[in-house]
Amino acid sequence: MENWFFETTEAGKTVLGARAAMKDAGAKFPMWFYMAPGNR
Repeated sequence: MENWFFETTEAGKTVLGARAAMKDAGAKFPMWFYMAPGNR
């Protein structure tokens, strides 16, 4: 289910994109890291 959500749906892709943008912008670790499972 997790793979399907993050790899197939637009919602999952949006969450991962937001997570990456927050990380790149210098947001504190807990703010972006826990948006998705740690192996993402």
